[in-house]
Amino acid sequence: METSPVMNLDHHADDDTWRGRKPALCRAILAANQHQLHAAAEDLRWQAYLFEQQALEIEVMIRRGIVLAG
Repeated sequence: METSPVMNLDHHADDDTWRGRKPALCRAILAANQHQLHAAAEDLRWQAYLFEQQALEIEVMIRRGIVLAG
């Protein structure tokens, strides 16, 4: 995800990038949106880690012959 071009748009944006009278506001909004994207990517990585840990725990329980209920 971090290698996606959208994650680095702020490096290519300057005052000439924007149409309108408030380029600084546009850059600030872009920075805020990119921060949200990075945070969401980090949350997804954490959730994936938790799922992997849960899968490992289930695998251990199956190998030990523990029957899961529900």
